Amino acid sequence: MKANKFHIIKWLSFFASLGIIYYYTVTIVQPELIFHRQQPPFLSTFSFFLQYITYPGGLTEYISNFLSQFFYFGWAGAFIILFTGVGIFFLGLNIFNSLKINYLEYIIAFIPAILLISFFNNCFFPYSVAFNVLLIYLTTWLYNEIIKKSSKEYIWLIILSICIYYFAGGNALMLFLINACIIAFLIKGKNKGFLNVGIALLIYLILPYISFKFIFNITIKNAYFSLFPDVINMMKYKQTGFFHTFYYYLPTVLLIIALSSVIFKRKKLNRLTEEEANILPDELSFKIKESYIQTDRNIWFKVSINFILILIFSVLIFFKAQNKHEKNIVLADYYCYTKQWNKVVDIAVSDPDYDIYLNFFYNRAIANIGNYFDLFFNYPQLAGAEILHPDNNISSPLTALNVSNYYFDLGYISESQHWAYAALTIMPNNTEAIKQLVITNLIYGNYVASQSLLKTLSKTFFTKEFVDHYMPYTKDTNLVASNNLIMQKRKSMPQNKLISPLMEDKFKDLLNQNPDNKLAFEHLQMNYLLKSQFVPFLEYFPEGRRFYSDRPELFDEAILIYFLQTDPQKIKSVKINPAVQRRIQNYNRILNQYNGNKEAAQMSLFKECGSNYIYYLTYFSPLVTNSQKEEFEMYK
Repeated sequence: MKANKFHIIKWLSFFASLGIIYYYTVTIVQPELIFHRQQPPFLSTFSFFLQYITYPGGLTEYISNFLSQFFYFGWAGAFIILFTGVGIFFLGLNIFNSLKINYLEYIIAFIPAILLISFFNNCFFPYSVAFNVLLIYLTTWLYNEIIKKSSKEYIWLIILSICIYYFAGGNALMLFLINACIIAFLIKGKNKGFLNVGIALLIYLILPYISFKFIFNITIKNAYFSLFPDVINMMKYKQTGFFHTFYYYLPTVLLIIALSSVIFKRKKLNRLTEEEANILPDELSFKIKESYIQTDRNIWFKVSINFILILIFSVLIFFKAQNKHEKNIVLADYYCYTKQWNKVVDIAVSDPDYDIYLNFFYNRAIANIGNYFDLFFNYPQLAGAEILHPDNNISSPLTALNVSNYYFDLGYISESQHWAYAALTIMPNNTEAIKQLVITNLIYGNYVASQSLLKTLSKTFFTKEFVDHYMPYTKDTNLVASNNLIMQKRKSMPQNKLISPLMEDKFKDLLNQNPDNKLAFEHLQMNYLLKSQFVPFLEYFPEGRRFYSDRPELFDEAILIYFLQTDPQKIKSVKINPAVQRRIQNYNRILNQYNGNKEAAQMSLFKECGSNYIYYLTYFSPLVTNSQKEEFEMYK
């Protein structure tokens, strides 16, 4: 009865822990962000599968890419992450129990599972590494079971080595062989243990070399030490001390067990059941029963200690793994992709740290919301006008799609297509890039190219709705005329063959092609204001009547600042918003209070006009601070 109660409570605690961890993974880790950031490629074609069987570790990447597709749904991705961690926990627990660790085995087995789940807070952590470690635990567990029952452990060692090497690569082979050698020492003793070391060393030296020299087209380094998938530098996971603790955890624990078995002679506890105790002689039975009760109490104490330690360790690790600023950058990127513009704005302005990517995402969001001029300086524009030229300043393989989307918003389709192809070149089979190219080719009237891209998309996951929507356009081109987005972009895209490298010229190209392009007008005017180029700003100033019934306050602020600097008498000829006049007057009043000392007045001025153009000109403009490059690089 007591045993049943004990097992019920133990399993209830276990499933409660799983529930908490699952909730954490869904709400905090958010696997859909991992999917969005990594865009793991997967096509349901045989040719795609063939790419992954031509090198050691390829099958692990293939299976991992398949499972990672379900990260598209946060709840499904959380299940996959959780059960990978649970698999590592149970395999480790079985290995440790078989080696007679009978006190803190739960917390010892739980540590790598918790570490693993915490790593997914970094959206660049590849799931293939988690699956790789799961295979290491699985083969170690199999070898541990085989060596206890079979006298042909050396044959099995070779078989398992070949399997783990082909499936998971050179690093996995190395860890498995280390684990196998330590287990051989613990179970078979010194003589067979040393023999195992010799065989394992030969396997590790010979097997990768043969694969490098005669079988696979790989480098010698990849033959022996492959672990992470080959991705672009911007998307590589940066290994930390916690990661190395996780990856080398099992051989480290096994080594500690082996050393402790040599240093300390551990006594085996042969626990009797209550029925067995009842058939013993009275005096002996009394002592054993008393020992049994004490042992039962010890078990409850042991479980309680394990549970408490697991709880404390989990909280500490999960808290340590959080990087709110980095998560905000990914969230802003994700919300831009899903066009949840207000959420992008909320994330950017709530983050206390400046970031060039948050700056870019924020600007794109307010442009799409329609409050570009009103909200622009609510975020510190430390990059100045350079933020309007992202392909020149924040471009990278990771942001190629963002730059493509930026040009698509503006209507510069040739540039949008250029950057989408750039993204696809670096990240083959990227579904976001393919979708962008489908639409840009439809805009250009390249229906055959769109159809070919749609056929590729049909082999991917979760794109059926997109394919079903756009495939008819490639077969009946008359349908294109009914698509407002395509027709609007066709109207807006410049027809010039040569593209200027200057962003100002690109904005002018867009306005020349379509004078009603509001986004192009706003970006051109903002380009002038950020550079303090008031003369060209005033040249295009009358065009604003096309878009605004009431003049934006930013325009009044710029005019007032310019006339105060050049010809104060002209202010009377322009009707300036009274609120803007008061703001400039308050600015001058506060500055005078500090005798013109801008550094001393900065905090007071920030409270009064921190989200206005005049504050940008005073403190943020790279042209004013005369440190454009240093300022930009520091915050980049």
